[in-house]
Amino acid sequence: MKTKNNINLEVDILSDHINSDAVGIDPYGEKSESSERSKLLETGSEEDVSAFVKEIRRQIASAKEIQQSILPDKLPAWNCLKFAARYIALDEIGGDYYDSFRIKNDRLGLIMADVSGHGVPASLITTMAKVAFATHGQRSTSTKQLLYNVNRDLTSLIAATGFYMTCFALNIDKDLKVTYTNAGHQKAILYRDGTDTFEYLDTDGLFLGVFETAVDAYEEKEIQLYPGDRIILYTDGIVEAMNKDKVQYGEERFEDMIRFSSALESDQVADLVIDDVKAFAGDVPLRDDVSILVLEVELRYKRYLNKIKEAEEFYENNELEKWTRALENAIRINPDCLKSRRKLATYYVKMKEYQKALNHLKYYTSKNQESPYVQTLLGFVLFKTGDMKEAITETKKALYINPGHQEATQNLAFYYIKNEEYKEAAKYIEKLKELDADKEVLVSLEDLMK
Repeated sequence: MKTKNNINLEVDILSDHINSDAVGIDPYGEKSESSERSKLLETGSEEDVSAFVKEIRRQIASAKEIQQSILPDKLPAWNCLKFAARYIALDEIGGDYYDSFRIKNDRLGLIMADVSGHGVPASLITTMAKVAFATHGQRSTSTKQLLYNVNRDLTSLIAATGFYMTCFALNIDKDLKVTYTNAGHQKAILYRDGTDTFEYLDTDGLFLGVFETAVDAYEEKEIQLYPGDRIILYTDGIVEAMNKDKVQYGEERFEDMIRFSSALESDQVADLVIDDVKAFAGDVPLRDDVSILVLEVELRYKRYLNKIKEAEEFYENNELEKWTRALENAIRINPDCLKSRRKLATYYVKMKEYQKALNHLKYYTSKNQESPYVQTLLGFVLFKTGDMKEAITETKKALYINPGHQEATQNLAFYYIKNEEYKEAAKYIEKLKELDADKEVLVSLEDLMK
């Protein structure tokens, strides 16, 4: 059975999770809670103190669940890229954060961030950062602009607290061209498998959440990735892990581990690094949260590029049958080749092979709903395959993207006429007149209304 002294000690330990550095987040709340806790420990019964311990444990468990929910369980593969991420919190909850997000124009964004401090205050800031990156990430094609926008949001929330966040942001396009910006974070490591060499990726950039600065405070650089290349994003908890001899894990050992594991899959690399850090530290507790994110360009990307080149040669020679086969083979190697899917879908529609077109268009729109042309084409194919309801739904999406898209407007008027919904059709005919559409098209639609 626990004595009151033992319970009091447990309260102190648990409260550190909640109140450590909390004065930076809410000085009034921390002071008030601290005095209430002291009073409880002095005058409360063992039952009261035990209840207080349970409440603190409940709060920590809730905070842990929230933090786990903002970290992705798995980073999905994309465009012959594979990802693996691992995270170990120093306390039950911590301040490291990583994520990926799709960006307009068929791009992918990646971030690795680290909040100063740890425990509940740091986890609160990672939650704020999640919201900021979700708000700006999908529409920021520039990493420089992204970090400027996130910094502006965070500064308005945490500048007075003394906390800050470091971050490394990547933006990758369909051709594996990478732009990146570093906001005071650990340099990213680029391992070139073809030459067995390392490059450290870095730019100028201020911490997030401290100063409201001009966009020029952040710099953006660019690299090209090739099959077999890897980028490793990580937090300083890895290289600063210390063993019993007070020697740090360090960058050299980290490089050795990356080179040693170069033949392994990205998830195996992440696991191996984490295991090696733990083995190195031994019985010495970690001093900070530990996170790693491994990006790997799969070797099949080379085969994909060869098929694309082959398809282009067939197209130039007007060998369309061979062109379609080569593009289909390229897509089998790299399903996320949306540009090729769009080309094939357009060709199959012209050839009236609607089911083949439908397969490519559905995959395309499952990954990207930013093209009014593709949404209009999908609507047309659905109409041709007898699904009028979905044809109308998908074509309307084209107008959400571009309200002035004439072909989508024209098709919707036609679909509603065919569906004998003349009132709805009339709305789109009037809209076509506002868009100064072709008079022959307008006359044809008005004739169908009679």
